Amino acid sequence: KHFEIDVLVIFDNKILLFEAKGGNLIQLIKKGTKDIIKKDYEKLIEKGFEQTSNAKRFLLIVFIKK
Repeated sequence: KHFEIDVLVIFDNKILLFEAKGGNLIQLIKKGTKDIIKKDYEKLIEKGFEQTSNAKRFLLIVFIKK
């Protein structure tokens, strides 16, 4: 399985994971309602959360097995 993360920062004994997502706000506004815009942005946030969670699990497995 393939995982990717946009930014990984190692600071002291901590690892910070960042995932950037983008959406087309103009297209969302053209769709109409506030609910549609909210739903589409929630999907972007969920996808970013899922990617960082997968990366976290991978890193824990790699470092715990050492």
